Amino acid sequence: MALIKTNQGFYNATPGTSNIQFNYNQPTGADNFISALVMFKNKTTNISIPTYGGAAMTKLFEYYNNSYRVAAYGILSPLTGTNQFRIANNSQWNPVSVILSSFTGSSGFGIRNQNLANSNPNTTTMTGLTTGSMVQGYGMDSSTSSTADVQIPSGTTVTREWRHNVSGWFWGGTSPVLTTTSTTVRLYSGHSWSSTRSGAIEIKGVGSTPTRRRRIIIT
Repeated sequence: MALIKTNQGFYNATPGTSNIQFNYNQPTGADNFISALVMFKNKTTNISIPTYGGAAMTKLFEYYNNSYRVAAYGILSPLTGTNQFRIANNSQWNPVSVILSSFTGSSGFGIRNQNLANSNPNTTTMTGLTTGSMVQGYGMDSSTSSTADVQIPSGTTVTREWRHNVSGWFWGGTSPVLTTTSTTVRLYSGHSWSSTRSGAIEIKGVGSTPTRRRRIIIT
């Protein structure tokens, strides 16, 4: 079946020394997948592995750059309906943004890339995509405006699906289903004088299996 984005949820807070937890609704469907994009400011220790509905998510990546800690997690075949997303307290909480996205017809994460060179606009190149996948692009900047945008591919603006302030702005969006194996993700903060860092994550569709036909020759 085709890859479809079915839901998205947001969490943006300063939880102090509490657990990060909130409810999220996973729609029904076939080949379900939830991705979680998590971003802290000024957090120097690793993030605890999140759970959804009590099941541990799988980490795609985590990095720390210029006071930003960014990580992505996913879970295939999650519980449907309303369940709790949770990151257990491991001290040193700071402002945090969490973006959960649901997909049907997905086999999970594919490739990812980021450009941490501090330019504005900033582009990330994705090469080796699976045809029929989607790409989530995200930008980070210490100062940005309501005009911050995301283009996938560069030159084609997609809907900005989130924009949060975690002592620095964090925004992004998701492409439609792509028919190419490479694309360029362009992030612009809205301030020509500021610097932007960007990243991109592939959400893969479920591949189809060719139908094999047997030919019988009767003599």
